[in-house]
Amino acid sequence: MPIVDNNGQRGWQRYNRRESLMRWAGWLATMIVLVWCWQKISEGTEWSFVLDAPEQGADILGRMIPPDWAYFSRLIRPLWDTLTMATVGTLFAIMF
Repeated sequence: MPIVDNNGQRGWQRYNRRESLMRWAGWLATMIVLVWCWQKISEGTEWSFVLDAPEQGADILGRMIPPDWAYFSRLIRPLWDTLTMATVGTLFAIMF
């Protein structure tokens, strides 16, 4: 929006004062909500588990690689059952 300053020079300002204050208030409200949510999440968080997560993830990954292909034949039937249940459940959801 074009503006004229005290010296009579023309300039440009994106928002007027009311719009700028409303945007600032919106950002402030958003930050307050985010801090409140972070506090609520942190109350129920067991931080020892969070700090131990990288070690646990590395352990799982280490046991997954290389895969044991001899065991794969025992997984075919449960894998098929899982895919069938997911497909049938999706079809029921689409119908309803």
